[in-house]
Amino acid sequence: MSGTPEHIEDQRARGAPFYCGTAFCGHATIEGAVKCWQAKSEAINAVSVEFNRLLKEGKRDEAFTVLAAGNIKNYPELNPANWPINRSSSEMQAEYLRRAKKETKNE
Repeated sequence: MSGTPEHIEDQRARGAPFYCGTAFCGHATIEGAVKCWQAKSEAINAVSVEFNRLLKEGKRDEAFTVLAAGNIKNYPELNPANWPINRSSSEMQAEYLRRAKKETKNE
């Protein structure tokens, strides 16, 4: 796939699930992983832009509130509740199957 980030492209030989780069986020298709990675990258960039805008306006507290909220959303691996050790295997499998069904339906 053209424009596939290297960390995703290297997974072709290994087979599914493909990992977009977000911890614990497996995808049924390489296209699904690419779209997820692009969306995550855009979300992180949007937080960065808003953070810097608020800092330039002298709104330091608001800037760090935006950054903290963005980190919670964009880095689920930072939340121990999302760690595989704290989640059941059946819950994680069901999450993957829902994502896989949606991705293969959209392809």
